Amino acid sequence: MQMLKMSKDERPASMAAIKQELFSVSMQRMSGQTGAKPPTQASAFTTTVKSSPGIYTSQKTYEQWLDEGNALYEARHYKQALAAFEQVIQLDPHCASAYMGKGITLMKLTSYKEALAAFDRTIQLDPHSALAYRGKGATLYFMHSYEEALAVFERAIRIDPTFALAYAGKGAALNALERYEEALTAYDQAIQRDPQDAYTYNNRGNTLYNLQRYQEALVAHERAIQLDPTLADAYNNKGNALYHLKRYQEALVAYDCAIQLDANDALAYYNKGMALERLRRKKEAKQAQERARQLGYKEW
Repeated sequence: MQMLKMSKDERPASMAAIKQELFSVSMQRMSGQTGAKPPTQASAFTTTVKSSPGIYTSQKTYEQWLDEGNALYEARHYKQALAAFEQVIQLDPHCASAYMGKGITLMKLTSYKEALAAFDRTIQLDPHSALAYRGKGATLYFMHSYEEALAVFERAIRIDPTFALAYAGKGAALNALERYEEALTAYDQAIQRDPQDAYTYNNRGNTLYNLQRYQEALVAHERAIQLDPTLADAYNNKGNALYHLKRYQEALVAYDCAIQLDANDALAYYNKGMALERLRRKKEAKQAQERARQLGYKEW
């Protein structure tokens, strides 16, 4: 039997919602403070940027460029956001928050090497920024440098032991290294610090799935869905757990929910086809898997 497919990139906790790491009002200008707090604490993201007198370009201060970069990022205009952060850097080469925004935006553009350089520069300017280390760790994760990512997430945790996303990132790196029990411990530590993060529950469920603990995986994915009913990956992964519990009709419903949320989810179509095969609905199974291939699905 062909294997069901998990989400094509298991995110370190909230990587799919990385916009949470951009500041909701204005980006914090790092100035040697102790590590950033978890994203559930607004104080990490709403510190007013201190202006440097007399800095203008195109009649904008660097504060305004920071705000513009933030707004463009939130609107998913990533190339324009990047240009805004570059304007800040031209005006103030020591503005760590501009490099932070640049790094996060470059991750969205999948320019990982450049993102890594931006996070390294952030760390040079603010060695105590747990958020910068977390961004660097996430970048290394996406570059498949899992051992390096693990070390960087652990550095973020040493700086700020309350930082839930750093534990979640550590869990993702450990899962990728097939150190599943350690990954579960890291996810549990993340959940203790932020019990409302749907992505952490989803990734915890993936690790339980890897351990063939399908009933527990199902519970974790259902909790993720409770916290974020729009999280398509959680429905796909819920379907996988149900499939292995031989609850094929329920699995099919879960895959359909994933497809409703993301009509271009090739994995969900592929897995739907697997469930339909088990239900002996051969024609529909073939159609679903053909749709998966049209969307770019390839055997791993």
